[in-house]
Amino acid sequence: MTGQKLFGYFVPGSTLMHRAPLWLKALLLVVLSLLLAFTRSWQVSLGAFLFVMVLGLLAGISPKSWWASFAPLRWILLVLVGYYTFTGALASGGDVLLTLFTMIAYSRILLTTTAIPAMIDGLMTLISPLKKLGIPTERFALALALMIRSIPVLFNEYTVLTQAAQARGVKPAPHRLMVPWVISAVGFAQQTGDALTARGLDSE
Repeated sequence: MTGQKLFGYFVPGSTLMHRAPLWLKALLLVVLSLLLAFTRSWQVSLGAFLFVMVLGLLAGISPKSWWASFAPLRWILLVLVGYYTFTGALASGGDVLLTLFTMIAYSRILLTTTAIPAMIDGLMTLISPLKKLGIPTERFALALALMIRSIPVLFNEYTVLTQAAQARGVKPAPHRLMVPWVISAVGFAQQTGDALTARGLDSE
């Protein structure tokens, strides 16, 4: 699935990144985000990207497999490269692209080395104080789990639509698949809502 290729999926293992506690991975995510948000230097972004690539090796992700994560971005990459070349802002463009690749790469490492239930449990621990304010944290965790589960499903729907068109000898432009993709997404959302209602999870 395109979503899984881009963001990755959990792969059990015993690497250093697998054994690292979730709080440390989350802290590193925050540090990387702040560093890249408050600096405007392609050198800093390049250093961060290379650092994340090293973490990828420690997580057992082979260099060849990174192509699966970055290939779906090739059209965005071409557009951005063309724009920054046309405007003459190559340094800014390098910073933007390296920042994008760094955060996607770290997201893949996080998802590859951390099971989704563990991530949700960690989030529940983080937001547990909000219970005192009357906020239903369990519902928030459920919504997050549904969102994470929906991403690969929706990407897979797009792949199915593309393959169905190709089976009929048609090679549709991506924008022509948007309408049936949206209809499919709405249908998936309705089915999910019906399943939640059947289990009484929509009640107050």
